[in-house]
Amino acid sequence: MSFSKRSESGLSLIEVVVAMMISGVIMAVLVNVLVGSTRSARDTSNSIQSSTSAFRASTYFANDVATAGVAPGSTQPVSRAVNGCGGTTAVVRIVGPGQSSGTIVRSYHQISTAEGSILERRVCSGTDLNAALGATHTDIVVAKDLNSSPVQISCSGDSPTPPFDDSGCTSVELTATTTTTRVLTAKGRTRSAQSPTATTAVAPPTAPATGTCTLLASDTAYADTGSGSNSTHANQTQMQTYNQGGGPKNYSYLRFDLTGPCTGAGDPWPTLPGGRTIVTASLSIGYLGTAGCCISYKEHSVTAVGPGTWSEATLTGNNRITGTLGSAVDFDAPGSNPTNVNLTGGAITTAVQQWYTPGGWKNNGFVLARRTVGDTTGKTRQWATRLYGNATYRPRLVVTWGP
Repeated sequence: MSFSKRSESGLSLIEVVVAMMISGVIMAVLVNVLVGSTRSARDTSNSIQSSTSAFRASTYFANDVATAGVAPGSTQPVSRAVNGCGGTTAVVRIVGPGQSSGTIVRSYHQISTAEGSILERRVCSGTDLNAALGATHTDIVVAKDLNSSPVQISCSGDSPTPPFDDSGCTSVELTATTTTTRVLTAKGRTRSAQSPTATTAVAPPTAPATGTCTLLASDTAYADTGSGSNSTHANQTQMQTYNQGGGPKNYSYLRFDLTGPCTGAGDPWPTLPGGRTIVTASLSIGYLGTAGCCISYKEHSVTAVGPGTWSEATLTGNNRITGTLGSAVDFDAPGSNPTNVNLTGGAITTAVQQWYTPGGWKNNGFVLARRTVGDTTGKTRQWATRLYGNATYRPRLVVTWGP
């Protein structure tokens, strides 16, 4: 048996080189396949995570917004950039009534972690809003692959950036961007927007920011310090002013209930609203002329009545309040009658501002008096009371309010 010399010599150099080249090509192909497979798996994983976040966020968010409504401690169902459960600022806070009582808060918070930005949903409850926010909360991550850009909340077409107006928020949309630049969107509508019913809570009407209220006098009477000092003068159509120097004097008292009805034809609100600023006030009193044969002295003043108590039914010359507050508004009685005297001095406005402000003056109304002496018997000035037959001349107070 003979053997070939080629078999004994093994592979040639050329054959080795060719084999190495083929092996390199095969390895390159395998590496590309492996890299592509890894990238595809990572993209698939990211896609699944983003899809999971989108599904979880949209499901929770739609259900949460649907629970929004007026609850104990809050008339604002949806609010942005306010404290949520846990006492930290929430992207959006959703408040609603509990199943039987109390308040439930559902808030969404964007939180930075070592792995990136996440969106966390928190739930807390209590007897009212403050109690709920201070209570222990439960939480769940609804999206955990967000980039660092802020989560945006738009509300019924309002801007997603401050200043916010959430007073009429019924449609809410949450928008976030993932680390792979995918946009995650979740939408919801409050229950009142989804199915209005007869029992849907309606926001109470709000008085306009500016307006005017015309008030008629609630009490009118006069006090006589002369021979009738113990007499009352209630339920009369006229009141009097008089000053005989060291002798008897007559003082007219008039008061306006600031909580009474507005009676002006153009008044925009049925009563003087609270929480406003009194801008101006003017007093109108009807002058009816002089009792007796002759014209008496005409100098008069109106001043806010000082501390004490008086009533139309019991006012006399002996128990009248003698003190006054603030400055007086001086004027002269008209030369003709009947006519209205309109007083718009700053002292009138100051008095009403004080009566209107908590902790201010007690509302004892005004006292109308003669400020100089000289009257003689039978020469009193007469003024219309709240019961005067012609309503045009009854005392009235016109108050203008602002924001």
